[in-house]
Amino acid sequence: MMLLLLSCVSVNSEPRFISVNGQSVKRIFGIPFLPDALSVRPGETLEIEIEVLDRERDDIELLFPHVPAGFDFPRDGKKGTYSPPSEQTFEQIELEIIALDEHGASEVMYLLLEVPGATWSFGDTGAPSFDGPVLFGEVDTSAGFDGYVGLYVEDDITSCIWAWESTTLTGTPTDCAECDQAWAFTASGGLQYEGDCSTVESATTELPEQQIGFAAEYDYEGFPLTDVVFTPIEGEWLPLGQGTLEDSGRFEFYVPLPEP
Repeated sequence: MMLLLLSCVSVNSEPRFISVNGQSVKRIFGIPFLPDALSVRPGETLEIEIEVLDRERDDIELLFPHVPAGFDFPRDGKKGTYSPPSEQTFEQIELEIIALDEHGASEVMYLLLEVPGATWSFGDTGAPSFDGPVLFGEVDTSAGFDGYVGLYVEDDITSCIWAWESTTLTGTPTDCAECDQAWAFTASGGLQYEGDCSTVESATTELPEQQIGFAAEYDYEGFPLTDVVFTPIEGEWLPLGQGTLEDSGRFEFYVPLPEP
């Protein structure tokens, strides 16, 4: 009888990124990433093919909250193009991709796009660049913000993990309208955990104050997303990360941390 009951329980798993242009997606601490950036020169066109797997074979849509000029990718497709305009140039931008199934389960990945020989300018495309570490952590928010946070860095030059063993709540921001909760915090006891972080500016003994927010549900242009992590960029809270917040207050998250 128990086996029969269990067989009737429907569990919807999140989609999983498998590859981009034939390059396998890797994971660390559950965070999907592509080891090598995709490259295209101004005025040329890069074809992008993304493979996503869903165990239940649900319909999947790919969402791109912030895209550079010249980027074209249908929501219900697996192939798109990126053609950086000749008159608008930048060196690189990290593209956020959300794979969303028909039941609201999602996975987020960041894809680095490079434009060789160009000079990036924030005003060129209106899309923020996140050529920097990913901030991740596991904390108890029931009576503060107690736990640890770390940086994961993976690019052509650097591959490392830096960790802070202690976090301290410094405030509770109220200006994130989409957030269920938001926290400001600092961290201390920073040390190198793996690889060589000597060239990473954010890899310091003390982590300056950071702000992040969480929403269990978030509507992106009519599409329901779950377990979204926000961070303020240029005064605007952006849905750039993902996490889980349990009733006990246990909060796990990851979000890009732009270099200063």
